[in-house]
Amino acid sequence: MIRASFDRVRPIRFLADAGFLRISPAPAVERDGCLITTGARNNAEEDVHTLKAALSACDKFSLRPVILTHAVERFNNYEAEIITRGGIFAETASIERAAETISRCRLHIGGRYHMAIFTILCNVPSLLFDVKTHKNQWLERYSPLVKLVHPHIDLNAVAALTLSNGVAQEHRETGTADKYVHFLRSAYS
Repeated sequence: MIRASFDRVRPIRFLADAGFLRISPAPAVERDGCLITTGARNNAEEDVHTLKAALSACDKFSLRPVILTHAVERFNNYEAEIITRGGIFAETASIERAAETISRCRLHIGGRYHMAIFTILCNVPSLLFDVKTHKNQWLERYSPLVKLVHPHIDLNAVAALTLSNGVAQEHRETGTADKYVHFLRSAYS
C-alpha cells in the first residue's frame, strides 16, 4: 500500500535557492549598514581577517556593521565593538527579517554564496571573497552587483569604487534580481 501511494505522487523538484522567492523587501529609505558574513570554506582566522577588513571599510564609509552568519561564534570577541558601533550581531533571523535588515545595507563583504544571492535580491552590492568554490566565481559572472575579491586586496579602494557607482541606492539595477527570481520560479514550478 505504501508503494502504491509513492507511485501516484508527482515528483517534486527541489531547488534550495527557491527559498529566496519569499523575499520581497521594500526599498529601504536609509541604507547605512555593511553586511559582514563568513566564508563557507574559511577557517576562523580567515573569517576574522575578513571581519577586520570589513570593519575598516565601515569606519571609512561611516557604515554600521551588520553581522548575520551561522558561524557567529568566530566573531564573539568583536561583539561588543560591533554593538558599540550601532551594529547588529545576529546568528539567525527569519528570511523576511533578514531581507529587511539586508535591504538597509549599502554593501556586503563576505564569502557566503547564498548571502550574496540575498544581497542581489535586496539590491546591495557584494564584495565576495573567493572562498575556493566555483559558485562564488559563477555569481560574479552572473551579476554586476557582485565583485570577487581576494584576501590581500585593498578592500577600502574596491569598496570606494563600488559605493561610488550608486547601484544599490534607490533603484534596482539592470533587472538581474528580477531575472534571478524568474529563474528560481521556473525551476521551482
